[in-house]
Amino acid sequence: MPSRLCLIFAFGLTIAVRSVSASADPKAPWLVGRLKPDWAEVKPRRTRLVQHDPEKSDEENGAALARAIQRLQAGEMLKIGPGRYSILPKFDVILRGTAKDPIWIVGVDPDNPPVITRPDARQNVMNVGERSRTEYVCFRGLEFTGGSTLIRFYDCHNLWLDRCHLHDAGHEGITANTRDTSHLFITRNHFHHFINPDATGEAMYLGANHGKVAMSYSVIADNHVHHCGGRQGDGIEVKQGSHHN
Repeated sequence: MPSRLCLIFAFGLTIAVRSVSASADPKAPWLVGRLKPDWAEVKPRRTRLVQHDPEKSDEENGAALARAIQRLQAGEMLKIGPGRYSILPKFDVILRGTAKDPIWIVGVDPDNPPVITRPDARQNVMNVGERSRTEYVCFRGLEFTGGSTLIRFYDCHNLWLDRCHLHDAGHEGITANTRDTSHLFITRNHFHHFINPDATGEAMYLGANHGKVAMSYSVIADNHVHHCGGRQGDGIEVKQGSHHN
């Protein structure tokens, strides 16, 4: 069956989406009904805990959190207690889980998530996989705010961003437009207030112009996205060349 070109109209924006029937592409059926990765139910082998210390500054708590995240190994879960964690240096998360032993970074209290931020907009709040491939990691129940871009995904595969609160960045919410990415699961998150008039203001910028970078085999589902502004204000922007999403 030939592919179909569909036009989606939303808030004055026209998006061209080329859909391919499952019968024409044997890889397509994996997407049907998929809202979480295959490794979603794997239990951690070891759990670590980071609690916010009220006797220390937000920056000191942020430094402790950054060290704890960077030390994680395959099969481990890091639980983060409520509080504000401000990470001053450039923060690049490099972690390698596996399908049998993923890495979990989660908030302890879903109703009072830990706030991960930085004191200015000179850097992103968090980079993932900039210096080396990062895979099989779940970020869940966390709040990200401030900085330039909240989270920039680089060489990332089999990552799950779930039930997080992302808001009020200097530029975008999340981006995956620097390296090819695959099997990203972006689910049940709340994105809002990317309204800097000097920025493009996307909640999600996935893939790059002219197909130079592609996101593939990924799922974006059940997110609440609103109050995007700036120069463009796209809520979810998936660039041409990305496929099987």
